[in-house]
Amino acid sequence: MQHDNGTQSDGVGEFSREAAGLNGTNGSYFMKRREEKYDMPIGAAAFVRNEVEQHLPLFEFRKGNRHTYITTVYFDTEKLEFYQKAKTYYDDNLKIRVKEYYYQSPSGVSVPWLVFDYCFMEIKQRIQGLVVKRRFEMPKSLLGRLLRGDDIWDELVASRSGMEFHGVIDVYREFRWFLQRFQVNAKSIINYRRTVYQEDEHELRITFDDEISVFAPPPLLYERTQSLARPFLGDPNRVFSHVIMEIKCQNGYPEWLSRLLRTHAPKRLSKFTSSLNVLTQELPQPVSTSSLKDTHLEESPASGDTTQVAEIKL
Repeated sequence: MQHDNGTQSDGVGEFSREAAGLNGTNGSYFMKRREEKYDMPIGAAAFVRNEVEQHLPLFEFRKGNRHTYITTVYFDTEKLEFYQKAKTYYDDNLKIRVKEYYYQSPSGVSVPWLVFDYCFMEIKQRIQGLVVKRRFEMPKSLLGRLLRGDDIWDELVASRSGMEFHGVIDVYREFRWFLQRFQVNAKSIINYRRTVYQEDEHELRITFDDEISVFAPPPLLYERTQSLARPFLGDPNRVFSHVIMEIKCQNGYPEWLSRLLRTHAPKRLSKFTSSLNVLTQELPQPVSTSSLKDTHLEESPASGDTTQVAEIKL
């Protein structure tokens, strides 16, 4: 299949507008916004962050925690078809992933890390430059069975008794369909620390990701550990020294931000392909590695992405 922009689709990453929820009939909530990423050395990021702090307040998802720590597990086929697709077509690809959020406890607390018993299943799809994210929250204890093809819907509902489920069944079925079609397994892990600045995430949101590290996925994921937080992952395969700043907004940039960014060019970055660039020699290699590039660190044209987010929590 050939898209209007001339890119080819081989089924990996192919996703209809109806399936993506763009028709607004599945009860999901979507937020459309522009998205740009900037890859910066630590010193430059510190200067930019200081300027951002003059205009936007720090946003704490959990009060008292300046930073949110994030572990993302990326899934792919045995032939790494998603990886190959994402390398070739930045604006037309599919990512299936699991995210875990956790926090560092205040100094002096006996338990240094605050982890939770749930994670987020997520499908991220780029369709001709449009980004659609759809996800739902689920207990870590059910993840292994879901990945093996079990229908865990009743237990999922029971685990979140009293919560709103409108639209969730569609995302759940869609996720199972992708798992059955592509037969994916965990292939890489990215772990990083995020700082968020915003007044209203629907208007302008700026995040800084640092301490970015790549890990190989442990066997059976949560079936052998309570968390995939960094202390549970062992030594990283690589630690990136740069910082990723990401800007998401509904409308144009305010003047202060445009002025701040005049000496910084947005870049097309992918944590997914960067993590597999690191781990490729330890994974099946269907093509020559001579063509692989670390898109996390190299400069490329401005992205100017548009993002639509479907955020569904159980």
